[in-house]
Amino acid sequence: MSAVAATDSFKFDHAYQQAQAALRAGNWPLARTRLTTLRDTLQTANADPRQQAACMALLGRAHRTSDSGCTSWPTPTVRDHKDVASVGGTTEANGNWNITVVDGTHIDLQLSTYANAYTSGGYVAGSVDALTVSFDDITTATLGQLGKIDEDGFLGYFTGAALEATVETAEQSAVNRRTFVSGVYPLTDAVTVYGSIGRRENLQAAPTYSAEVAMNAEGRCPARVSTRFARARLRIPAGESWSFVTGVNPEFQDAGKR
Repeated sequence: MSAVAATDSFKFDHAYQQAQAALRAGNWPLARTRLTTLRDTLQTANADPRQQAACMALLGRAHRTSDSGCTSWPTPTVRDHKDVASVGGTTEANGNWNITVVDGTHIDLQLSTYANAYTSGGYVAGSVDALTVSFDDITTATLGQLGKIDEDGFLGYFTGAALEATVETAEQSAVNRRTFVSGVYPLTDAVTVYGSIGRRENLQAAPTYSAEVAMNAEGRCPARVSTRFARARLRIPAGESWSFVTGVNPEFQDAGKR
């Protein structure tokens, strides 16, 4: 080794150790200043690539640990797994990293290289695998809202304005007799409800429906339908405020009797 190379190596080691000492002492501005000067010197002199890499790695640590924005980290941990996102300027810090917790407010991103000056923003989050709750389960507590899981597996609640709702009961018949339906009482908390009666004379025919009638002050939708097979249909208009509908209480008797 020549005397010049030995002297340059000594200068590098001395400057590098000074920057390390500033970093350990928490003097981030001083550490960055010394490392930036050392980096520029090494690049100008086309120095040993290993020295340049070591300088860049330590400079990246000086920037990351001082600008992480953390308020509290747990007891120093080696190779904890974290996601870094939304970092401005030093965008190379964004990603998934193994970290070393330096102290209560600073972390080091392992095997990363600092390249761009930090500007703003950024947050650090852990892996979803470390969460104690499952994204696959719904709480067993009583849900106060109607919900649905779509074909893609997403759960949603019907919290928007109510759409129009139509509810139809199962069909009923009397054995070998006709039935006269004089009305139905909707079982719902909706204020505005319209009711109609579906009828047909045999199981091969399609049902036809009487004209809709609004529920009156007695909570009844009047009707005058004589048929062999009967069913009820309720319609709740769009925008109506309601939380349940369970069916109807029918008002009927054998046809031909009063």
